[in-house]
Amino acid sequence: MPSFRAFYAIFAVTSLAACGGTESNDPPKNEEKDLAAYTPLHRSTSNTANLTCDGAEPTTGPGAASGEELMERLDGIWLRCSSKDSPFDGAAGVEIDMEGRAFSLKRNAAGKLERVTGFANESFFAPQLNGDRWWAYQSRGDGGTYPRSISFSASRNTWKSEFPYGQDMFVRSTEAVEAPPTGKPGARLGEAGCSLPEAGVFPPRPTVEQFKERLQGRWIACGARFHDDAVGFEFAGMDWFALEKDASGALVRSTRADRHGTMHYEINTSPTMYTSEGRMNPTPIAVSTAPVKLQISNYGKGPYVYSALP
Repeated sequence: MPSFRAFYAIFAVTSLAACGGTESNDPPKNEEKDLAAYTPLHRSTSNTANLTCDGAEPTTGPGAASGEELMERLDGIWLRCSSKDSPFDGAAGVEIDMEGRAFSLKRNAAGKLERVTGFANESFFAPQLNGDRWWAYQSRGDGGTYPRSISFSASRNTWKSEFPYGQDMFVRSTEAVEAPPTGKPGARLGEAGCSLPEAGVFPPRPTVEQFKERLQGRWIACGARFHDDAVGFEFAGMDWFALEKDASGALVRSTRADRHGTMHYEINTSPTMYTSEGRMNPTPIAVSTAPVKLQISNYGKGPYVYSALP
């Protein structure tokens, strides 16, 4: 069995309902004006066939010749025909955008396909060469990865994937996908963002600079916290700080040795937090774009959600 590593991504289980804000008696914000429909981007050729599971084709076609070709084939709307021990068990299908971001699809009350967004529902597909075959590794925000050996039909309109202990199969569809409103792209709303649904978890395969840029600034906790006695985080360059409240209620950087330190970034995976004592905290981190929120896990604890402060 080929070895695999956990890429940065998102599929960690979290409850957005718990993201109700922290220690604030401010009147509720009018959230309606902060909502927008998040729309994934697709290649113009991604939706060219409309199959049903009864019309699923044998997945005996040639394999992808490159990672780019594999991702091009996966781009589109897919109906789930079968699955076993898969992240998509129970889903109506999956939508995979041109960057490899994957959204579970469900049937709403009207029977229409609906995109399911958020840290718990978005994941990423990334190509990985195993021997002479290109595999797709599906990654989640908790650090877990599903290495998928994918085979296509000759028309590329049916695909089947097999992974340790599971498998699933999909057919291409041109059915329209409805999008529930989420926060607006780029909005840094502080505590007001905690109760808004998020989308556009970024990025599928981050560069070091992209990841560092996305983390910069201050973040306020939405409910449960990474540090029980700290209300937020600040990322400044290569440094990180837990944020506390002083006697006046202002946010200040913690001076405790285990509440600040440096970040170590690596391409294609989540950064590692080191405390000023030199202790390492491997912490899967994911950032959404709409609105800007952060999910951080501490293996065995969390995940914890924070909203970006303006």
